[in-house]
Amino acid sequence: MSEVEELANSITGIIRRSPTNRLRRIKVWLEEYALPTLNETTEGTNNAQLSEAIELFQHTRELVEDALALCDNSHTRLVDYLAGLGTNDASPPALPHPSTYRPPVSDNPATVDQWVSQARDKLPERPAGKGSTTGIVRGFAGSGDVEVTSGGSGRRVWKPGTERWERQPESEQDETPKARQERQLIDRIDTLLVTVGQRFPIPRPDLAMPETSTHVETKVAMRMRESGITYAAITINNHVCDGPLGCRTAVAVILPKSYVLEVWEPAETRPVRIEGQA
Repeated sequence: MSEVEELANSITGIIRRSPTNRLRRIKVWLEEYALPTLNETTEGTNNAQLSEAIELFQHTRELVEDALALCDNSHTRLVDYLAGLGTNDASPPALPHPSTYRPPVSDNPATVDQWVSQARDKLPERPAGKGSTTGIVRGFAGSGDVEVTSGGSGRRVWKPGTERWERQPESEQDETPKARQERQLIDRIDTLLVTVGQRFPIPRPDLAMPETSTHVETKVAMRMRESGITYAAITINNHVCDGPLGCRTAVAVILPKSYVLEVWEPAETRPVRIEGQA
């Protein structure tokens, strides 16, 4: 392994271990549970200790927001550095992140490139337009083509009375490692979408989160965000859902600026291009 590759792997490890997602979960906990609960508890009272606790939590939230901004800024700079690392070498290494793959586009608008055609042949059919969405992703360096399926079980729900997010009653002992990874990925998507406000206007997150977090496109976008993959393409056996709570909106708020996900829908000769806005 060359020195450049070692450096790239070290930086990639830093990106993967970034505490950004933990900080976002803390921010959600403060804003959705801790502060509302304390404010309700202190209503009509003049308890000095409770008032001080509220002030400390508010200060904590401000510190978390500052830390998030610094982490995001550092993440962007590291990804940008990785993108140019080794470009002046005679034989630049195949860096793990970010992906620079671009599917070739045919000069004939009635055709698509070979990868898209081959991926479509592998995708299962959806009789009457029903059933899970399946996608084949290209752009995750070192992984080849990756199959992603919509859905997931064990999702957290808001429990009235307890005023917190809790897992639905079910045994996690029988959960496979793959199912656990899927559940945790969806949890992270839920947490992120709750924090972006009007850019993804969830009517009542305390009642239900939109199914968008379980869709193929958002799962791919979250992996891109967490791994510093600036570009990926996916071929799906469904159409990209639209609207304020659809995948077009969700993917845009998940992906940082300069990130791009291109989605090839059935029979289309041009992809749906979604650019990051986070």
